[in-house]
Order: sequence, then structure tokens, then C-alpha cells
Amino acid sequence: MTTPAERKLLREVGRRIPARRLEVAISAEKLAHMVNLHPTYITSVERGELNLGLLNLVRIAAALKTNPSDFIDGMKLGRKPAENG
Repeated sequence: MTTPAERKLLREVGRRIPARRLEVAISAEKLAHMVNLHPTYITSVERGELNLGLLNLVRIAAALKTNPSDFIDGMKLGRKPAENG
């Protein structure tokens, strides 16, 4: 189960992918074909509904002629400090 902070990160990555996809004029369906993934997977990632795997992120970035880091740059997941017990 994902936390609200994790869901926020997934939505942000999802927002960045179609932004880049539109810059290079590639449809979600064409991108899915290029990276050998189902179009539903791509749209679910773009809506922030799925936790995108590393290899799929690398494939998507390559297809969109960018670096995987462009999709995650500046993101941090807030963590509570460990309690001493």
C-alpha cells in the first residue's frame, strides 16, 4: 500500500512523462509500441496509478530521447527519523 507522499511522487513522474511525450509528438499508444508495453500500462503510469519499474523508466526515457533522471529530478520522499528504542 502506498502512502500519500508516495502517491504524490507517482503522480509527478506520471505528469512528466506525457509532458515530454507531447514535446516529441508521440502518442501514448505509439510510445507503448516503441517500448513493448501495453498502452493501458503507459496511461496508468501517466495517471500516477502504477509504480513504474526502473527498466521501464529507462526504456520510456530512451524512446522519448531523454534521460531517466529527467523524470525524477528533484524528487524526495519524506521519511520520519528512526526512533531510538
